[in-house]
Amino acid sequence: MKLLIVENAEHYKVISNLYILFSQRYKTKVLLKKKYCKYVSNIPRRNFINFILPNVFVFWIVIFKAPFYNRIIISSGTEYKFGFQGIIYSLGLFFLITLFPEKVILNIRNIDKYLIPQIKSKVNYNQSLRIKIAESANRITFETESLLNSFKTLYNSKRTLFSVLYVYYSDFYKLDDLPDKNEIFRIGVLGYVNPERRNYDLLLKSITKLKNISEVKIACSFLGKCRKEYASLIKKKFNQFEDVEIFTEYISDSNFLLHANKCNILIAPLSENTNMGAYGLSKSTSAFGDAISLNKKLVIPLFADKDLEFSSFTDYYTTTNELTNFLLNAVSEMNTSLSEKLFANYSTKNVIKKLIIDLELEE
Repeated sequence: MKLLIVENAEHYKVISNLYILFSQRYKTKVLLKKKYCKYVSNIPRRNFINFILPNVFVFWIVIFKAPFYNRIIISSGTEYKFGFQGIIYSLGLFFLITLFPEKVILNIRNIDKYLIPQIKSKVNYNQSLRIKIAESANRITFETESLLNSFKTLYNSKRTLFSVLYVYYSDFYKLDDLPDKNEIFRIGVLGYVNPERRNYDLLLKSITKLKNISEVKIACSFLGKCRKEYASLIKKKFNQFEDVEIFTEYISDSNFLLHANKCNILIAPLSENTNMGAYGLSKSTSAFGDAISLNKKLVIPLFADKDLEFSSFTDYYTTTNELTNFLLNAVSEMNTSLSEKLFANYSTKNVIKKLIIDLELEE
């Protein structure tokens, strides 16, 4: 079987992981603009298909490539594409799915963007197109079971095949030993650095409490791209700690591994409602995937995973004190690694096996 992976957003780490997943069983290619290939590791250059047109035409290009492939993975749909450009993106994806319904596997990251809203007057052209896209898709995947179940309840389609496509795998990265107990306690703060999507004030209060009641030295690594206007703000907020790492450019997956592996614990200080959707209700977070790929403990707000789908390796907080207590526990276990059994469901073998069954991938 020949398979094509298509990504129209800046989820380069996801592309690398999906290639590792599918290339174990299928002849896999990745469609991507040449200038973005430098951000993706673990994929031989010969397995890239580059194009020179603006990225807004990516799905139109796929229409001409589709006859040569058995399956086409749409890693990111058009839910975050707006205005006239969003219409061009969505029209391309709509025609691709209409022409090749059995070939396309659509991964939905924000379910609200593909459903009829309760207030129908708010539907715009982009929303209408995405609703048509979902109605036309024969195979749809989601990042979590919770989002899948929520969408199925609202969508109520009998002919569409659904599955969860975890895009980070527990057996993918090779990790070094955790830092020594006597070294600095390093906290990895996950996600794109944006005060509109993350509650850094709550995180700061919690870490400050930890510093006051613990003798350990504390450092923070912000493991996502930080726009320059936010970098000075973050440095000023967290300047009391031993070391604060901030990256103003996109972090490649190899560099992410290098810096994230130094962390004793990972935190995603999400804000519940954001301009990009509500975590846990309409969209998930890559924080779960980062923890899976690194085999590390994650601490995250409860609203992000009310069904406790990832509870085998995650602690959930609702208050500053709860977050502080989880950090205290992590300090006491600095030299202890998590059991591989906690991440067994997220191995490439188990993920691809479930996809094949759910989506009837084998021919």
